[in-house]
Amino acid sequence: MKFFSSYYFIYKIILWLAILYSITFLIGAMVQDDPLYILVRPPFDTQHSTSLLTLPGATVYAMGKLEIANPTIQQRLFYPDTFSDFDVVKNIFWLVLSVILLKLVNIIEADGSFRNIAFKYLRILGIALIIYGFIAVIQNAFMTEQVKMLTNNNFFFSQTRSYPDRLEVWIGILILWFGRSYKKASQLQAEQDLTV
Repeated sequence: MKFFSSYYFIYKIILWLAILYSITFLIGAMVQDDPLYILVRPPFDTQHSTSLLTLPGATVYAMGKLEIANPTIQQRLFYPDTFSDFDVVKNIFWLVLSVILLKLVNIIEADGSFRNIAFKYLRILGIALIIYGFIAVIQNAFMTEQVKMLTNNNFFFSQTRSYPDRLEVWIGILILWFGRSYKKASQLQAEQDLTV
């Protein structure tokens, strides 16, 4: 009964639900027949601009919605559906992140001090965040080229994730630093325990 009364039980339930949701999401991405909708924008030059309203100090441009009626498997895997937030790459990242955190919670529950290998999972978590940040930037560049190709250079992919990706890279670096500091602190603590 101690297991059910701890916060670890709640964390494990939440992480298992996140894992199941991610797996269900990935399976759904492969079997659904719905079209993909991608947010696009005009290139904002005088030849292709679509201005809705021009004011003395600003211009409002029309944003577009690119519909891919029968997407291929490659398009389902790599193209984010920006209107329904249906992004397989982001979902795979959340699946990996949930598995890493579940392993870390199991280690913390088994050993309250979790000195021995917790820093290893903190390092993996930090590296995963950094890798995802770079993958998301690459995905945005790839999507810009794909949208330009699909629309004969009349539209660009509207990048909706530029700030959070950089934030995830910085959080990953911070977690790497914290994991390294924790490893040194736990080694010092172990040495001090041996001398006492």
